[in-house]
Amino acid sequence: MVIINELLGYKIDFELVVFEVAFNKLSINSKDVIKNFYCGVSRFEDIDNSVTVLERREKTYQGSQIQFFRNFAKKDWE
Repeated sequence: MVIINELLGYKIDFELVVFEVAFNKLSINSKDVIKNFYCGVSRFEDIDNSVTVLERREKTYQGSQIQFFRNFAKKDWE
């Protein structure tokens, strides 16, 4: 699978390696799924590093969940 985000200037290639799904009865209906698992390998590639794209990336990062957890781990409360 290839995901291209033109607004943030990157491409991600994802290769699915393992996919498993378990149902609570013999079915293919999604309401009968009790668990699922997938695993794969991803590769990130910059496709645009213009000033505009870098500003969009910074704006997207600010207030994101990843920023919160990194600041939390560093005990950086500002």
